[in-house]
Amino acid sequence: ERSEEPGLLMCELDLSEVAQARRRLPSLQHARPYQR
Repeated sequence: ERSEEPGLLMCELDLSEVAQARRRLPSLQHARPYQR
């Protein structure tokens, strides 16, 4: 549960699952460097 007060949430991430999720998002596969 969380309160209405400002706070901090900490968790552990499985970086291999993060990489899998990013591969499933087509918009991330078409990223181009920002040019000004």
